[in-house]
Amino acid sequence: MRHSTMYIDARTSPPRVVYCSGGDHELTGVYEDWYFDGRQYYAKFRWLNGSFAGYLVLQVERPDVMHGGWWYDRDVKERDVSRLPFVAGMQPCCWVRSSDHKVWPDWAAAGLGMPGREVTADSLLAEPAPATVPVTKTPGSVRVAIADTAALRYRDRLSLWTGHGGVRSRLAGALGHRGWWLLHNLVAHPLLALWPGRAAVALHDWTSRGLNRDPSLAPSSPPQIGERLWWVVHNLVAHPAIAVAPCAATFRWHDATARRMRVRGWV
Repeated sequence: MRHSTMYIDARTSPPRVVYCSGGDHELTGVYEDWYFDGRQYYAKFRWLNGSFAGYLVLQVERPDVMHGGWWYDRDVKERDVSRLPFVAGMQPCCWVRSSDHKVWPDWAAAGLGMPGREVTADSLLAEPAPATVPVTKTPGSVRVAIADTAALRYRDRLSLWTGHGGVRSRLAGALGHRGWWLLHNLVAHPLLALWPGRAAVALHDWTSRGLNRDPSLAPSSPPQIGERLWWVVHNLVAHPAIAVAPCAATFRWHDATARRMRVRGWV
């Protein structure tokens, strides 16, 4: 076990991460290109001296612990990147959050562009993010969001539609949410199950923008389907189930089938 140390400025999106391999004494490399698919975190790593590079996948197990694995880039062919973490050659790893009061070493502060002063995770909470990088909702060191679930997304979207105004406004919001919810889960996702082409992806994205009341949502990437059977079950069975009966059982089934279909970026 190498006992490496990572320092994360999560005020930015994506976060900035530097690390020391096998200790806490020098800047070895960086983690870059962070991506969250609603369940797992993906990133690339590289040593600054050019010796090594590769991929990382992590999933939150508890608020202070993430488990996952990493791969050397030589072990992951380009066509297999979208299949991570279901690729041979994984080295298991566990990230454990340290105290927010720990003073960061000079190499970490300098590597993140904060040299010449004392830095702790707590001190970052009181500071604005770098002006050139969009601010995230979760500042701090190793302070990552707990994995999202269908139940949480449903609750947040419903609150977005019904959380303001009087009785009539909230009723209208509930009806609007219900309409987009049914269209998204009873029409768009079943079409994706059967014909996952450009038109179905476009319909999915249109209903997603309507459901989230956010016309600026970025287009989805074409699905790279790993397990065709579970892709069909997830989109043709699980999504209609949460459409007509949004409850704990159907949300759990939705999340379970999303994991089994192995399609990065799609839930």
